[in-house]
Amino acid sequence: FNINKGRVQAIRHVMSPSLSFSYRPDFSTDFWGYYGYNNSDSTYYSYYNGYLYGGPQGGKSGSINFSLGNNFEMKLKSKNDTVTESKKIKLIDNLNIGTSYNLAAEKLNFSNISIRGNTKLLKTISLTFGADFDPYIRDSLGTKVNTFEWDVNHRIARFNSGRIGLSGSLKPKKSQ
Repeated sequence: FNINKGRVQAIRHVMSPSLSFSYRPDFSTDFWGYYGYNNSDSTYYSYYNGYLYGGPQGGKSGSINFSLGNNFEMKLKSKNDTVTESKKIKLIDNLNIGTSYNLAAEKLNFSNISIRGNTKLLKTISLTFGADFDPYIRDSLGTKVNTFEWDVNHRIARFNSGRIGLSGSLKPKKSQ
């Protein structure tokens, strides 16, 4: 976007979409041999419960995953009128938004919507942030219900959790 107001010449926004598919068979079926059946309480159990890495999950999954990566930069004119080169500044290094849709699930097909990002505030300070939003409502007991947040509250999703982090480094100059 060409702006040309004050020192700001332009703002650049780069979007990088990503689409993928993943499939996991139901490893709890007899065909795979990872689960047994307990006749006394009529439940299935994994032969690998209690092991360090556990075993494969039960239940089939076939997900379509979508994410959108974003970068924002600004182009500034030089403070000095005699210099013609512009300076590029990264406003947000990386801002990703993603979700998935499970084709194999009977209900609650959409996963939570995640937003993750990072940028540098100064040369030595980094900011990371993230948030998760749930597209489904919850009942009075806090259980997720197969009804969209939009249908009840007219919003795309409900805020679930968020986090923010600052990190930095100190590099003292060498004395001679």
